[in-house]
Amino acid sequence: MFLNLEENQAVEYLGANFIIAKPPSDLVEVLLKDPKTSRHFRAPIAEIKCVPKIDDTDPQDVTNLRPIEALSEKEKGKAEHRWSIIQPLLAERGNKQAVLDAAAANGISKSTLYDWINKYEIAGGLLGLVDREGRGKPGQMRLEEKIRRIIIECIDTYAMNGKTFNETYMAIWDRCEQEGLKVPHQNTLRNHLNLYTKEQRLAALKGPRTAKQKYGSAAGGMHEAISPLHWVEVDHTVADVMLVDPTTGEVIGRPWVTVLIDVYSRMILGFYASFDAPGAYGTGRAIVHAMLPKDAWLKDLGLQQNSWLCWGKMTNIRCDNAKEFKGDMLKEASKTYGMNFDFRPPKVPERGAYIERFLGTFGTWLKDVKGSTGVSKELRSLAKPEKTAALSIQDFQKWLTMVITIYHDDYHSGIEMTPLAKWKHGLYNPATGIGTPGIYQDEQRLLLDFMPFEKRTIQRTGVKIKKIFYWHDVLRKYINSVDEEAKGKHGSNRPKREFIFKVDPREISKIHFLEPEMGTYFEIPYSKISGPSMSKWDYRKAVVDLRKNGEKIDQDSIFARHRFLKTLQDNAEKRTKQARRDTARQDQMKRETKVTAPTTKPEQRAQTQFTLTTDEIKPYEIDYGTKSFK
Repeated sequence: MFLNLEENQAVEYLGANFIIAKPPSDLVEVLLKDPKTSRHFRAPIAEIKCVPKIDDTDPQDVTNLRPIEALSEKEKGKAEHRWSIIQPLLAERGNKQAVLDAAAANGISKSTLYDWINKYEIAGGLLGLVDREGRGKPGQMRLEEKIRRIIIECIDTYAMNGKTFNETYMAIWDRCEQEGLKVPHQNTLRNHLNLYTKEQRLAALKGPRTAKQKYGSAAGGMHEAISPLHWVEVDHTVADVMLVDPTTGEVIGRPWVTVLIDVYSRMILGFYASFDAPGAYGTGRAIVHAMLPKDAWLKDLGLQQNSWLCWGKMTNIRCDNAKEFKGDMLKEASKTYGMNFDFRPPKVPERGAYIERFLGTFGTWLKDVKGSTGVSKELRSLAKPEKTAALSIQDFQKWLTMVITIYHDDYHSGIEMTPLAKWKHGLYNPATGIGTPGIYQDEQRLLLDFMPFEKRTIQRTGVKIKKIFYWHDVLRKYINSVDEEAKGKHGSNRPKREFIFKVDPREISKIHFLEPEMGTYFEIPYSKISGPSMSKWDYRKAVVDLRKNGEKIDQDSIFARHRFLKTLQDNAEKRTKQARRDTARQDQMKRETKVTAPTTKPEQRAQTQFTLTTDEIKPYEIDYGTKSFK
């Protein structure tokens, strides 16, 4: 579900329904109105929720649209064809002749083009151009769609032809009053205007020559961000610090960190830390972290006193072009949410200059952390980071979150203010502010959409992924399905149809099936109920051990070997804990012997008390290994 923080939006707060009386003017609270009593009050943005819709076919809500992986090739091809037609019009707004030429060249009407543009912008991406049922009878148009079409047409007629913001808004006001429609808020117009580049807007006001002189030769090839969330850079680094296992205290190694930075404000939007090398899974997790509010994250880390006030859908995401990335999952998932995801060209560091600078700053922060390896080779032998290491991966995440929130309040010379001040300016500046970003409230759906997937056929035995079988009754109707869209094949000669399955590497005892007709995910467990809980790293260890011993590798042998290795690990941990307790007890006995020496009076010895303490040890799952799930 998507919470759009606009006026008159229905929301739920503390179990009751209210409406937003006024769009938020900060990132903390929103003014609500009780429709029964007309009472106004303020509520924390983090605690309000969407009101569940009765009509789940609402085209205004992108989260009700099927994921792009669920589309047939025909549906996807049709949507991409429409996108290819309207894309030049979006880049050249205000050119009425271009609209007429495109309509004539493609044999469609001008109103159809505007309708496609409207649907694309409502959904925020390619999925808005997919034909869907349940939208009402032909000829009927939702009230919101009519208003959006008026906004688009007035922008093309006024704003993109040199008219001011106020002139454009008054034109929208007049059109809406003439048609008996509610006049939209000024922030709605600002949101639509921010779909254009800064160069396009300046060209409309002062001419293309002036705009080209100012923006035509962006220094160093860096992208120009016109607002928060317009341009975001992503990169990865291995942190210069050794981390330990929280249970045994043994050194594990240095973690990888994936970070997203907002180019406009230099705010850090989100990150993901693990012991895995960069890949699509970790980058997807970092993107989801960036899109969501951080209140729950801060609470889980015990940092409620800190604030991390950024979230929202990004327009353009540029990522390091690492060899570890396979397939187009990130690009396809980003399309679902109306975001453009791309890789920066190799050996062109200026295309990621802002994130590169931040990662350099991040490296300096680590020098004073226990276990830091950020010293010269000559000093490393003296520093001995393996000996001083004390942070677990969870401790590291907490530390990094703390320093990021501090960084947001520090003066930044590149923007001549703090990142948080710049972020707020971009949101609430009366002239160009884009307003408070909307909130995606279904974290599980986001995580699944940005998770790598496997394509598999469905057999009578279920679904087989990496020698493991899965089954649920929801799969039954698709057993032995054939690909009806396969070209050049007929009848029984058609290939079997492949379906989308999402696999979370942290827990492979269940997978998530993307049901193609409903466009929703279903959890599919092992077909063998007695199968153990496993991560992909547990799976890999079991397979490696079986292969090393020349044993047969199948589902049963993998399950059995995992249980065996887990027992060995648990026993080793118990022995380690016992050894630590024994050492503590021996130290205590030595101290006790000194205190109760014969020179001490008996009555003093009787009053002396001793307390043996041991560290409380809490389990925490650690990501081991860097290879793929095989």
